[in-house]
Amino acid sequence: MMKKVFKIFLIIIILFSLSSCDMLIGKTEDNSLNKVKSSKKLVIGMSYDLEPMGVLNPDTGEAYGFDIDVANELCSRMGVEAEFIYLRWTMDNNALLNSKADCIINCFDNISERQAYYAMSVPYINNRKVFMTSTRENINLTSDLQGKILGVHRGSSCERVLNNDVNENFRNSLSDIISFENYYEAIEMVEKGQFDAILLDEVYAKYYKNNQVEKFKFLVDQNGEIAYAFDVQCVVALRRDALKLRTEINKFLIEMSNDGTLSNLSIDWFGEDMTSIK
Repeated sequence: MMKKVFKIFLIIIILFSLSSCDMLIGKTEDNSLNKVKSSKKLVIGMSYDLEPMGVLNPDTGEAYGFDIDVANELCSRMGVEAEFIYLRWTMDNNALLNSKADCIINCFDNISERQAYYAMSVPYINNRKVFMTSTRENINLTSDLQGKILGVHRGSSCERVLNNDVNENFRNSLSDIISFENYYEAIEMVEKGQFDAILLDEVYAKYYKNNQVEKFKFLVDQNGEIAYAFDVQCVVALRRDALKLRTEINKFLIEMSNDGTLSNLSIDWFGEDMTSIK
């Protein structure tokens, strides 16, 4: 008799526990889109350190860049205001978790290491990694980097992939790898010959090279094409649970691709269509 009572009591506890779990799940409902719609603004995190994607004009305090234009157009179609805030994000930390930002639109690469920390939109522009050097240097192929000094942005996806085990032989072929804090510093060091080459984002490299075409060149492969170290694309990064907001953002990014808006913005900033939505 006592065993039967105990079993009934145990079943009651289990049912109560399941009911409690359901209540907890209800409390974590995805309100990401409702929050943006009700506040009529999308709060966008930017680090403001990568021209031409998103930087601050020191004279006016206004942000400008390709990603700024994409964000403003996206928000216009969503019927909300774009609000930009400074947000320092790193490779491994979910910078959105304890911030006021709803998303990051700032040359955010969709490398696999970030899958555990962020929900990501459809990729909207290619951001492959390229090698750039001075036109004065007798370096043309990636194989010419043997015994040379390579610069790489500290904390970037370039640095992360370069440090992968699969690239050990390439790393060992270099005389040194030096980290730099920002691309302005790196470009200056290439010009002065302190770096033989730098590994950097395609979006930045093409923008900078287009503006100073006589000073810089890309390393090429055996076919004379630009040598890409690895392929990635830029995405809008959101909190892991902001799936409804991601769906809304995806809808309008695809719409912007279909009507040519993204392509036109890319041509305006980079001189070519680098968009990745097909």
